[in-house]
Amino acid sequence: MLNIVVQAAALSALSNVLAQLISNYQENKPLTSFDLKPIIIFVVYTILNTPINVLWQDWLEDAFPGAPTPPPIRPGDEKKPVQAPASNTRNLVIKWVLDQTVGAAVNIGMFIAGVGALKGQGKDQIVASLQNDMWPIFMAGTKLWPAVSVISFSVVPVDKRVIFGSVAGVVWGIYLSLAAK
Repeated sequence: MLNIVVQAAALSALSNVLAQLISNYQENKPLTSFDLKPIIIFVVYTILNTPINVLWQDWLEDAFPGAPTPPPIRPGDEKKPVQAPASNTRNLVIKWVLDQTVGAAVNIGMFIAGVGALKGQGKDQIVASLQNDMWPIFMAGTKLWPAVSVISFSVVPVDKRVIFGSVAGVVWGIYLSLAAK
């Protein structure tokens, strides 16, 4: 878990730095001018959020396995070729739907509330941000996350899914960093 959290935090910092580079370029500011506060906020949020996402991915896989459990090896079967179990399309679809609805809504809500709290916003500001920003962020996410989820659930091992998502999330993090200004 620690390794995943550290990697995700590093990717989060990278996405925020890239977002600041883009923003500085667009505003004709020096490219070397960085604001450390948003980088720290994103990294702290990622450190707090990543374990929750690891547990979510583990639960999805436990509840809806991607492949049927292979039968136990009986004595004498050790030398027979082992076929990879077929993927379970029904479970892949269920995981995808849950991840794109429940998972997305919870993650977006946690992001808006978490970053708002780390920025020192009060309850009223956070609630207003949830009301104003939740749907636009969700809709923006539909351009990236459905494809990432299909790839993740169909070919990425469960213990690598959060990091895979974090790598894809560098692009998403740039968007969120620019949106959270």
